[in-house]
Amino acid sequence: MAYYISRSGAQSQAVNTFTALPGLAGDGSGAITVPQGVSSIKQLIATISESIVAVASSGGNVLLRLTGNGLRDGQQDFTIGIIREDTTSTGGSKHGAPTVLDVDVAVVPGNQITPSVAYTGVDVGTPEVAVTLVFA
Repeated sequence: MAYYISRSGAQSQAVNTFTALPGLAGDGSGAITVPQGVSSIKQLIATISESIVAVASSGGNVLLRLTGNGLRDGQQDFTIGIIREDTTSTGGSKHGAPTVLDVDVAVVPGNQITPSVAYTGVDVGTPEVAVTLVFA
């Protein structure tokens, strides 16, 4: 059986600064407790969007950091995509597919994992990021 557990949040921090994803859709649920009966994270699913328009074209990489005693081998870092901002209101709606990464990260059932996100490059405003950890 697989478990899909997600966290999301606005990234209002400065570039190159990790901030924890506080919960799912603002619910404040915090760190993820590793489900019983699983041995690893098998997949990461991430979505990235922009919630406000920046003042100039800009962009950067988006990074995911997993920390906590729920990781058997310690901190894990992943590149989960990019964000690009163009200053135009004529572009219409854009929908992006999630980034899906197959991984094999050993976990400790019952312990906790905190997903945190940072972005590099130029400040693009307030990126919105959601991450799903798939446990099996």
